[in-house]
Amino acid sequence: FTPAPRLKSLKGKVIGLLDNSKMNSDKMLKEIGSILNDKYGFKEVIVRRKHSASLPPKPEIADEFVQKVDAVIAGIGD
Repeated sequence: FTPAPRLKSLKGKVIGLLDNSKMNSDKMLKEIGSILNDKYGFKEVIVRRKHSASLPPKPEIADEFVQKVDAVIAGIGD
């Protein structure tokens, strides 16, 4: 397993926010996304919600993130 290389900066990047569907995950991600966007200036933010906290995202969500985003922040709630 080789992790993806770290980005040097988030400035101008497309960021994916992945809500795991637990309570308050959406609120937490929205706030984190807003704080980071104010600091770095994203090109775009793509927000998607998993259908279940205990399962991986549906293939179409994973595929979209692979094709369109530079980094993903996954959020958990409760």
